[in-house]
Amino acid sequence: MKLRSRSATLKDVMAILESPSRITAAEMDTAGYTTWSLLKAIRAQMQAGETITVSQGGEPLFVLGHYPDPLRTRNRIMWFIASEQWFGLGARSVLYGRRFMGDLRKRFPSTSFTCLSWSKHPDLVRWFAFQGFLLEERANQAAVFKSVG
Repeated sequence: MKLRSRSATLKDVMAILESPSRITAAEMDTAGYTTWSLLKAIRAQMQAGETITVSQGGEPLFVLGHYPDPLRTRNRIMWFIASEQWFGLGARSVLYGRRFMGDLRKRFPSTSFTCLSWSKHPDLVRWFAFQGFLLEERANQAAVFKSVG
């Protein structure tokens, strides 16, 4: 079945948060978010920038958002939540992610992207590298990744 992307709605975010992937759930726990506090934070971030849902068969697989960095004019801050089905796609998800980030970089050609992750997954750095990000720093339990190119 084909993957489709469109502008995200709060309903998409709620669908993911009702049944998040183990990775998303673990990040929420590590960062100290409850479902409701994360929903509130995401709602504010949705209002500040652009949000995209990728779905399959009408079912949201992930929601990704990005908004202008308040401290750096040529940078955008990214966030990402996903369902277990997204990670279940394996290599297909990585290839789609690479194309997705390539398209995003074309739309924002002189802009870098920064993403913060609280994941403790052993393949975290490798997964971000496949998407074109390098580990910039670790701050407490979070990892900060910056796009390269």
